[in-house]
Amino acid sequence: MTRIVLIRHGETEWNRLGRFQGRTDVPLNQEGLEQAERLAQRLKEVPLTRIYTSPLIRARKTAEIVNDCHGVEIVPQEELTEVDHGHWTGMFKSQVMEMDGERYKTWLTRPDTLVVPGGESLSDVFR
Repeated sequence: MTRIVLIRHGETEWNRLGRFQGRTDVPLNQEGLEQAERLAQRLKEVPLTRIYTSPLIRARKTAEIVNDCHGVEIVPQEELTEVDHGHWTGMFKSQVMEMDGERYKTWLTRPDTLVVPGGESLSDVFR
């Protein structure tokens, strides 16, 4: 039986500040590194045979830290890259709420129905 363990990367400074990062290659901050270390400790007894990761540095670094306890192959997969937030990329959530309030509300309540201008829909990501 195959077991899949899904994890999210640790915190970045943009996460902490409430900025849309999308595909911008923002590294883990100190808290994110510590989160990845704690995760690695929790997963050290879980048998892993391979780690698939987004090619973005925040995801790769999280995978590398987890892999310190396992020593398995890490396989970057373009298909695991973050959704493209288009014109929202780099903006603070408060800015988006002010500038594009209706779309932001839709992002929070029905993200599957939204396409951010210049970005991609979740349907695009799923495909």
